[in-house]
Amino acid sequence: MNTNFGKLEDGILIYAPSVLRVGDKQIISPDKDDYLNSGYLPIVTGDDLEYKEGFEIVTLYKVVEESQAPDGEMIPKHILRVQEYQEIFETPYIPTKNDLAMELMMVRIPEEINTYNLTNDEAIRYKSLHPTFSEIVGQTVKRGFRFVYENELYSVNQDNLTIQEQHSPGTGTESLYEIVDEEHSGTKDDPIPWRKNMQCYKDKYYIQNEIVYKCTRDSGNALQNDIIDLIGHYFEVA
Repeated sequence: MNTNFGKLEDGILIYAPSVLRVGDKQIISPDKDDYLNSGYLPIVTGDDLEYKEGFEIVTLYKVVEESQAPDGEMIPKHILRVQEYQEIFETPYIPTKNDLAMELMMVRIPEEINTYNLTNDEAIRYKSLHPTFSEIVGQTVKRGFRFVYENELYSVNQDNLTIQEQHSPGTGTESLYEIVDEEHSGTKDDPIPWRKNMQCYKDKYYIQNEIVYKCTRDSGNALQNDIIDLIGHYFEVA
């Protein structure tokens, strides 16, 4: 391809080939006259425009029969590349019926998701659709109600609990909430990964730092300790 010569076809620039075919003959290294005789014109490039906010730069090509260069020299027939500013008009967003239905659904899901009877695994999969702690402050919710706090999914441990801003999940509120974890059988072959703010249940197996433990008694409330600190109280090494 030779970018110094070209043709315009329906306003589209077609660059000249590097090797010209004229009848049955190939011209390996065509010169200016070869290109001109084959209908290709020299390409003259105008100045490049600078970026201008609110506008896009449109490149156009047009055939100029003859023009005068700044130095006074006459430029024979050629293709001129010019650039123009075109103002960008923002198209106002008009939601479709499907868009409106989706927006309504996304508003309603956090309000209704706790009525869907999701398993722990399903709830974790759709964690982002659950209400956040700040959104339910002041509400009274039932045991098992799930919400998100600091990117963790929690479950309420008490019936008819009124959510108070000063009682967020953490140390001191172990009896109110616990982290929702993926479902495991709790057997020695499928122990439950231990994380702080979880309850433990007698005869279930848990794993932390690749060590498997057996729970010796129900905790009753969520615990804020690592298992190693609870050995002799709630756990023993399996």
